[in-house]
This record gives sequence, C-alpha cells and structure tokens, in this order.
Amino acid sequence: MRHWFKDSLIAFATIGGVLGFTYVLLSLFMGPVWIDANKLLIFVHMIYIAIILAGLWYHVSTKANDPYALPKVRNVTADGILLVNRSPWLGNRVQVSIFLLQNEFEQMLCQGVVINVQENSLVQIATQSTEYDDQELLRTIKENKEELLIKPGVVS
Repeated sequence: MRHWFKDSLIAFATIGGVLGFTYVLLSLFMGPVWIDANKLLIFVHMIYIAIILAGLWYHVSTKANDPYALPKVRNVTADGILLVNRSPWLGNRVQVSIFLLQNEFEQMLCQGVVINVQENSLVQIATQSTEYDDQELLRTIKENKEELLIKPGVVS
C-alpha cells in the first residue's frame, strides 16, 4: 500500500509539473492578452492532458499478465497433491512435469496431472511416482516448494 501511494504521488506531481510547464510555455509564446482571453480553453486542454498522462502512467505502471508464466506452489498435502496458483494453460487432466531448480540447473523430480481446478482458481496437481521413493519425493517437494517449476507436457 505504501509503495502504491508513493508511486501515485510521484505520478501526480509529474503530471502537475507537465501541466505547469505547458502553461508557462503558452504564456511565453502566446502573450498575456491571449491567455486572458482563452482561460477556459486552456483549462479544458489542461484537463485532457492530465487525463492522458494519468492513463499513460496507469498503463505503464500495471503489469501485464504473462499467459505462459509458470505457476507457483502454494501448498503440498501429505499425499503428494500440489496446490498451485492459476495459469491459463492449466486445465483438468493436463499433464505436467515438475522440476527442482538448484544452482540454475533444473532437475526433473516427477510428473503430475491436474486433477481439479478449484472455484477460487487454485489448481490441484497430483504427483505421479518416478525413480524416487514416494516418501523421499514428498519430502523433497515440501522442503523445496519455492524452487519448484511446473511446466506443461511430459518429458520422457
């Protein structure tokens, strides 16, 4: 909240500065007689310039959703079901590969399948056993859930 307020304050101060600079330029080039005769026109132009600048600031400051972003693991159950954030490519019965990222190296842990897309948009992924022992796999996943990468498709 504090970061948003500071950014908004800076943006509105910048917009005010641009409007003030525009008014000064108008008064220098057009002269005081023209300024006095066209105050309403100047006011209207300043309003739409402020709206355009605020819209540009909002457009630049908001992040676009990456449709191919890898979902983050939120929780792991005792029976090896991962609860992950929503991603557009995760649908029911989609097969995924689960990797562990360590020292910039991705090591494949196991494969999984989406078993449920919840009403709150979180996704449940059931892990499928690999060369790891089930308990060892579950322990590794729970201990390293921040470093897990979930990618679409199955690596064979």
